[in-house]
Amino acid sequence: MIASSACAYLRNDLIHENHKGVHDWIAKHNTYSTLQAQELFSDEAKGLRGNMLSRHPVERKRAIKRLFYRLPFRPLLRFLVMYILQLGFLDGKAGFSFCVLRAIQEFHINLKLKELKSTKH
Repeated sequence: MIASSACAYLRNDLIHENHKGVHDWIAKHNTYSTLQAQELFSDEAKGLRGNMLSRHPVERKRAIKRLFYRLPFRPLLRFLVMYILQLGFLDGKAGFSFCVLRAIQEFHINLKLKELKSTKH
């Protein structure tokens, strides 16, 4: 998302402690996966692919994101990147659980995108 007003930097660290629990996390990310699937569907319908060589960092990031969402086995890739490359395994059971939840979210995006494609055509 591109900011529509002025941005500022924090002078101190931001500590985000959320104690709502798994139910709320899943509900929130269910909404996010729906929005992501709708955005991907809209981008595909418009034929947007983006330019990974763009000088504009936002355009470059969007192009890479669109490419990522076309990869096969994306949920598994998400898990492996987060758990191994981003060292999620160092967080023990909590890290494993979080990486699995993020992989499941990617799977939900896949399912919702397929559903959109089947109902809109």
